[in-house]
Amino acid sequence: MAAGYRIEFESWFGVEGDGFRAQGWVPFKLVAQPDGGDPNVRHTFGVWYAGVSLEYETFRQKIGGDSLDLAAVRWALGRLEDQIRLGRLLDVQTKQTQKIILDQAGLEFLKRMVLVKTCDYQLRDGRQLYCSAAHPKDSTRVGSRGLRLLAPTSAPICKACNLPDTDFLCSNFSHPRVTGSESIGFSSRQVVGAYCEAGHHEEVKNAARCRAGGYPCWTRVVEPQLRLAPAVPYSPRDLPVALDFLDAVWKQAFGQQLLRFRSVEKIAALSWSCATADEFKSRLADLSELFKSMEVSDALLSVQVDKAQTFNRMLGALAGCGKTSVSQSII
Repeated sequence: MAAGYRIEFESWFGVEGDGFRAQGWVPFKLVAQPDGGDPNVRHTFGVWYAGVSLEYETFRQKIGGDSLDLAAVRWALGRLEDQIRLGRLLDVQTKQTQKIILDQAGLEFLKRMVLVKTCDYQLRDGRQLYCSAAHPKDSTRVGSRGLRLLAPTSAPICKACNLPDTDFLCSNFSHPRVTGSESIGFSSRQVVGAYCEAGHHEEVKNAARCRAGGYPCWTRVVEPQLRLAPAVPYSPRDLPVALDFLDAVWKQAFGQQLLRFRSVEKIAALSWSCATADEFKSRLADLSELFKSMEVSDALLSVQVDKAQTFNRMLGALAGCGKTSVSQSII
């Protein structure tokens, strides 16, 4: 399997970041390097938000603090980690900062991210939400599940807890200890300690800073994912063989070709797997191109059918030669 990548964080939040905002960048960069590989190979990414900068800055000022910028970090980190897991980063030197473009849809997503806490230590049981990182001496602790100690919490309490969102916690962060306090009409939870796999014991005492933009020692290690075997094994040759057979049978029945390919590349792309939503959309587009390549002559139809309705035209042709039962079995 290909080696993983180590991601580091470079920030220009505050006054120093104003120049970067003016150029259309959210003021931070994510730098990915092969973990244990060539130190000269660097992939630098930044969030380019020039197209929505006015609305972004208006909302950022409205909510105050760096909440929206930190949401942008979490969002960009997720996009970069996806690229690494799918093996899309090449082990070659790149100098130019690569744009992760934030459009209107992305901005709306960021606005929702600001309001929701992402925490792997949340555990839901029916309507009840629990913190599974409870300190052994947490007075609010009510039970355990496996090796995890549980304490009651809620979405607002979890959101107010100073344990960072786990989608941008340092990879060396482990075993957080969170305590709760209760008084009449008020409850809260706070992280009071954790362990550091890199041995930064002093830093981890303030575990709330073990996130991107917190301590300079922050890092994320991401491994490319293993390619799973398809649920139904197939060969890339199976598709063209099946299409050739369909075209040959159609020509034998009607004396005309059915398939007239405009782009062989797009048809061949249907043999590729899709592991992301974007790749799935791309395969659907390729499938649409295949349907457009199926041309049924008007001479084979007894009634007029729109040329865009490929399968209805095929059904009409089959019905016209007394093969409706065949057409029904195909559909």
